Amino acid sequence: MRIGNRAKNIKNAPTVNVERSAKEYMAMLDTADKTIKEQEGLIQKLQMQLDAVAKGGANFDFSLLNTSNKREFIGIIFIKVKM
Repeated sequence: MRIGNRAKNIKNAPTVNVERSAKEYMAMLDTADKTIKEQEGLIQKLQMQLDAVAKGGANFDFSLLNTSNKREFIGIIFIKVKM
């Protein structure tokens, strides 16, 4: 009875396969490349600030972080400073 009840509650939603042109894929790739470059630049800035904080020479500038990752990054700072 339990197996039948679980199987009865499974809901599947059909999805349509989308065929994109090469131009659309190139635009998606360009957007992804741009995002990756922006994130690499941000990572580099954050790493330099983190290294300065770990050495005790500076305060960390939290304005570079968005609200969703501030709490996680603060934990990383404390771990790095303790090392």
